[in-house]
Amino acid sequence: MDKSELWHSHTGMFFPRLTAANRLLQINVDAVDEENDTGEVKRWVNIMTARENRYPGGAENAVALDLQLLSSDIEEEHLELKNALADILSDDAAKQIYLKD
Repeated sequence: MDKSELWHSHTGMFFPRLTAANRLLQINVDAVDEENDTGEVKRWVNIMTARENRYPGGAENAVALDLQLLSSDIEEEHLELKNALADILSDDAAKQIYLKD
């Protein structure tokens, strides 16, 4: 396989929060042209978005946090990831997977 067509971009940043955690956003985009069994070349793209809350004191402290706070953080992260993916994609692609109206 010719790796000259391989392309990737991995980036991330921390967002300060009003709660006890800093939130990390990661966006990884990998693209490659691959030849299938019939010799046809197909381009595929893998997009990964991830959020991570970094609580002071590490995992031990996160366990002691209020379950309601953790639940709302998870719901908020999910919505933020959907919005991040919608921003990465074209409007047409985002509409096809119901991220935009």
